[in-house]
Amino acid sequence: MMRLSDEEIALIEQKRAEEKAKQDELLKSYDHYKQGRTSQFIKTNSLRETAEETRKKLYQTIYDDLVSVSKDFTFVCEKVESEAELPLYEIDDNGDEIRYGQNEEGETIWYNPKETIKLPTYGYRLAIKYTGRMPENHRYEVVPVDKTSKYSGRVIGYKMQVRGTGIDSWGKSGQMTKASSVHKKILDTIEGAFRQIEYRTAQDQRNDRIKERFKVEFSKFEKNVISIHESIFQIKLDNGITLNINGYEDSNGNIRFNKDKISFPYNMDALYLIGMLNEIKGEQ
Repeated sequence: MMRLSDEEIALIEQKRAEEKAKQDELLKSYDHYKQGRTSQFIKTNSLRETAEETRKKLYQTIYDDLVSVSKDFTFVCEKVESEAELPLYEIDDNGDEIRYGQNEEGETIWYNPKETIKLPTYGYRLAIKYTGRMPENHRYEVVPVDKTSKYSGRVIGYKMQVRGTGIDSWGKSGQMTKASSVHKKILDTIEGAFRQIEYRTAQDQRNDRIKERFKVEFSKFEKNVISIHESIFQIKLDNGITLNINGYEDSNGNIRFNKDKISFPYNMDALYLIGMLNEIKGEQ
């Protein structure tokens, strides 16, 4: 077996040290930094696009289930082209990015990138909207939410959730697995909304009738009215006394008025007030 001389061993070790120094220098170079960052950038973007395709398929599946129950759903799927950007900065002797430094006053200053890598990419604007009969300015859509394992928290599927006008859509109680349940939730909500609109309309019409009748019965004091809230009229008399008159419509459709509140702007002797009120004779 041939043995190496001390000089040969020293030359081999020197060559190894030089190769290692070159390798270390390469690892700290801008080209190495750029290559690594760009490679990770491309990989991350590819994973994001894959996730977008998966999300699109999930929306499509939900839409197919819903439209099999009712034709009053539409699927919005818009591909949005964009450009992802990767900023690259100068690096220090250790190969680390230099993003910020300090000025002469000791304030932090942020550096502009040395260059920016741009990569074409895309995403989807997705929505499943309800298009059936509903009140004006009401909107409803269905979105998927993750269904997770009770113990591990791992995503094991999805549920559907209705979001829209008059719906508390953030609690788990509103998450459903059946398309028929989703459809019923929307219909029940819309039916309730129509009932509220009908009730408010009837209230507004009643208040309008009371206001018109008030103008007739209290025409002498119309100039004294300082506010009207629904069917309550506030009147300020010339002597400073303020009265709240409440109007109402009885079961026979007759409009009546009664005192709701009286305010005096000055102190009044209690015995005198009681005596005056005692003289008032109500309906027998």
